[in-house]
Amino acid sequence: MVSRLGKYIFTACLAVAASATGQTLQLDNSFQSSNYDMIRRLKNQGHLGNLFENSRPYDLRYIFRDPSDSTDVRYSLSVTASPYDRSMYDYIQQILESSFSPTSRPHIWFDLASRGALADGGNARSYESLSGRMFWRPQPRFSVYTSFSFDETLADDTMFTGKVWNGVAGRIDYAYLQFDLSYFKLYFGRDKAAWGPGRRGNLLMSANSASMDMVKLVGSWGPVQYTAITAVLDPYFTSVSYVDTTVELRINRYLSAHRFEVRPHRSLTLGFSESVIYGGVGRQIELYYTNPLTWYHGEQLNKDNDDNTFLAIDFTFYPKRGISLYGEFLVDDFQIEKESKGDDEPNELGYMLGLYLTDPIPVSGLDLSVEYTRINNRTYNQGLSWNRYVHDGKIIGHFLGPDRESIYFSIRKWFLWGGWATLSYERQNIGEGNVFDDWTRPWLFSIGAYHEDFPTGTVEKRDIIGVSFRLYSMDWIHFDIDNFYTSVKNNGNMPGESDSFYEGRLTATASVPIL
Repeated sequence: MVSRLGKYIFTACLAVAASATGQTLQLDNSFQSSNYDMIRRLKNQGHLGNLFENSRPYDLRYIFRDPSDSTDVRYSLSVTASPYDRSMYDYIQQILESSFSPTSRPHIWFDLASRGALADGGNARSYESLSGRMFWRPQPRFSVYTSFSFDETLADDTMFTGKVWNGVAGRIDYAYLQFDLSYFKLYFGRDKAAWGPGRRGNLLMSANSASMDMVKLVGSWGPVQYTAITAVLDPYFTSVSYVDTTVELRINRYLSAHRFEVRPHRSLTLGFSESVIYGGVGRQIELYYTNPLTWYHGEQLNKDNDDNTFLAIDFTFYPKRGISLYGEFLVDDFQIEKESKGDDEPNELGYMLGLYLTDPIPVSGLDLSVEYTRINNRTYNQGLSWNRYVHDGKIIGHFLGPDRESIYFSIRKWFLWGGWATLSYERQNIGEGNVFDDWTRPWLFSIGAYHEDFPTGTVEKRDIIGVSFRLYSMDWIHFDIDNFYTSVKNNGNMPGESDSFYEGRLTATASVPIL
């Protein structure tokens, strides 16, 4: 079955490439970009020593050598690099060459994606998307990047808040200017950020939500990198009823975040991040939250604001080549004092711990991953609804959301001819809490110390088995095959309700250069 959009544009070209060619490597929502996977693998193999691997999107000029400078060998691979390392490095270097050299005219691509989806018990469907990208670097210290998409999958997303026309939704995904100053890089426009070592998501800042309109400042000095962001989020609307009328109020919402990342040793990377969501009727951007040198939580206390602040600490440790141990700890709210019933509020925390192995069998092209994530109930939520840690209906942090935990295993085999195959298993335990739940305070009415189980209520248990393949060796077309089988106990948090279902996807992706 060919959908409406496919009738209009499918004959124009074949499918969409996922690799962006701006000066930063753009993030996708699912963390499945092959380019990012290759870069993380190269880092784990002991290459790309100057890369701050836990601050994304990556600046390409700080990863790969400049092809226009034959003397630039800062990022060349070592002589001990395996054939898989060299293949990945050369592949990414080749497709991103246009990011480096200034050009008098912009580079423009039009992309088309076609996806066939089959769900157990349902009909097969096809989804098409048309997108375009433009990158222009007229001189070494200034560049422009923008991209748009018209997507049938987005139109089916129940959390999408934009307009849908004839089964198609459109939006500007990225649109920013980049200025390279003497000590900083300044970004102005629409972009994403993902901070932390998680391979599937991060607790504080992830690529889960839509892009944000922001001002971003990034500075790197040897083993230290600092990033600061101020962004405008989607507004929150609420109604206030009076005796004879009802008034709809628009509540402005903003996000500020900053991150300090340091490599005290070549085998260790540490990150310290903080963010705050704030807003209100008629409230504007607060300068004390845009100051890159302030402590957000301290400013909130001193200004007596009921804003929502977060603190995160993360690390990646490389005990030897091919092995990395990583983790992230998130603090939304933590009760230090125990002097009143209000102090019985459960701590809103998040934990992540992972292990990543590359080539456990020498020169095998194998990756092994295990990652555990736990997010306590009420994390990302707050008493003021507009201060929930969400943007365009999706959590800014980890996609799992609060009152959930996950243990994930995967084994991936890379092929020198340009592809990979992945087998994965995940167990999710899902409590009854949700980031969009009304804020309640049951601890105020408990007799004695308040306690609640984790996860809360009847726990939904999901076992997910995945088998995926990707072919990316051809310059203009990629193919992805994804298969997932899910078994559910206590479906919908209903005791004794069981279910199982299969979902399969075949996606053809390619890019057509225009200029």
